[in-house]
Amino acid sequence: MAKQMAVESGVDKLHATVETGSGKILCFTSCAKHGDTWTLHATDGIDVWRLELDKSELESYRDLSNINSMTAFLNKIKSAFESCDLSVSWQGHTATMTAGKGASAMNFDLYEASASKRKTDLQSVLMRLADQATILQTELKKTQDDLESANKQRSAGSSTTTQFYDPLATHKTGQKVVKKKGRSLLNPESKRVKVAKGVNFDED
Repeated sequence: MAKQMAVESGVDKLHATVETGSGKILCFTSCAKHGDTWTLHATDGIDVWRLELDKSELESYRDLSNINSMTAFLNKIKSAFESCDLSVSWQGHTATMTAGKGASAMNFDLYEASASKRKTDLQSVLMRLADQATILQTELKKTQDDLESANKQRSAGSSTTTQFYDPLATHKTGQKVVKKKGRSLLNPESKRVKVAKGVNFDED
């Protein structure tokens, strides 16, 4: 159940870096490949501190945090990772990871990992971060290619001109307009219509 709750809440593969007085620390989470546990980790790249929790232990931490639901509890942890609202301190071989600040902050005691656990944890997070970096690089390349293609299409479209008939084009280019006999000056293609004079009854 702990693993399922972590996956459903999106806290199964979190990571964030934290600045401490002794250097930068990578905090991350994981779920057991075999078993039903969720784990908090902290590493300086050499040593690893970890806290592996099953469902009952998660419930105990939730109670200590005075949070009513497990969903709200896990969401608060997720928010702390995503906003890098984390801190790590040490006392002997124990590291305390704090999520959040003030009275509502949640503290987790992490313990130094054994040599085998340390090796497995570091290998796991290294491969995971490498996979994520590869995916982001592929998505970025695709976005750049799409943008370049769109710019080329836009440039090709703007260079295509359509010719329209302009009856005043000769005036714009400064060419002299030659008036044809019986033709209109403004519209050379139409003949001038003579005005009817009617019948003159004053003639002898």
